[in-house]
Amino acid sequence: MVDEAADDRPAASGGGVPRPPPGRIGRSSDVERVTRALDDERLVTVLGPSGVGKTRLAVEVAAGARERFDDVWVCGLTAVHDADSMVADISRTVGVHRDEDPDALDAVISALDGRRSLLVLDHLDQVAGAAAGVVARLLASARGLSLLVTSSLELGIGDEVALDLAQLDERDAARLLRGLGDAAADERDDERDG
Repeated sequence: MVDEAADDRPAASGGGVPRPPPGRIGRSSDVERVTRALDDERLVTVLGPSGVGKTRLAVEVAAGARERFDDVWVCGLTAVHDADSMVADISRTVGVHRDEDPDALDAVISALDGRRSLLVLDHLDQVAGAAAGVVARLLASARGLSLLVTSSLELGIGDEVALDLAQLDERDAARLLRGLGDAAADERDDERDG
């Protein structure tokens, strides 16, 4: 007998997490703080204004979480505009390809249920109003799922832990900019030599 639910279940994943940029300039304590929060709670939201480093921090935490979770994914939500497009992006991210299916969220829940999984929802403020219902349903139905959210707004649901991310101090910001410039120069050199 074929288990149809198993057909939608994604394989164990370490993929789906971009490689973090080199160096953790000024954010080591923030990575530790978010990691500790995820050890205790299933919904952690990193708050801050655009450009403060929420995405970079979330990717760093996700990369370090691979040993503690069966599956780890990062889902960027910059192009979403409503709950349906959010669910479609999540579905693609976790490997459940049912974009146009009205039951796509059920398929995602079925695929994740019972696995110790971390799903990063980056730029959730793009769909803040619609997102709360999707997030609440994921947490209520997919046992073992933890969510790390980046946003400028709290979701205000359940046992959400909201952590404010401060701007880097001038010294760390200057080091970050030098490091990014060096990385871009190295990439140009590699392209020219390659």
